[in-house]
Amino acid sequence: MNRFMKWLPVLLLAPVMATAFPIDVNMTSKGLDVEYQATPMELTTAVMLENHESFPVRCSVRFTNGPELSRTRRVTIEGENHTTVQFTARRAVVRLRIDINCERVED
Repeated sequence: MNRFMKWLPVLLLAPVMATAFPIDVNMTSKGLDVEYQATPMELTTAVMLENHESFPVRCSVRFTNGPELSRTRRVTIEGENHTTVQFTARRAVVRLRIDINCERVED
C-alpha cells in the first residue's frame, strides 16, 4: 500500500503530461502594446489576446499543426480589452506553430 501511495501523484498527473505539447509563437505587433497567452488543452489550444492600447487593434492568428492545413482566425480587439481565439486540431499535436499579426484599425 505504501508503494502505491508513493506513485499516486505521478499516476494522477500522467494524463496532464500526455496532453502537453510545445507551442512556438511568432508575434508581429508593429510596435503596438498587445500581449498573448497560449494555453494547450488536449487537442484544443486557446490564445488570449490583450490590447493595452486606447484604440482598436485587428489581429490575425494563424495555427499550423504539422501536415494539417493552416487555419486563421481574425479578431478585432477594442481598446483596453481582451479576447480569446481557439483552435482544435483534427490530429494529435506534436508541435503547434502560431503566427500572430496585429495592426491598428484605421478609421
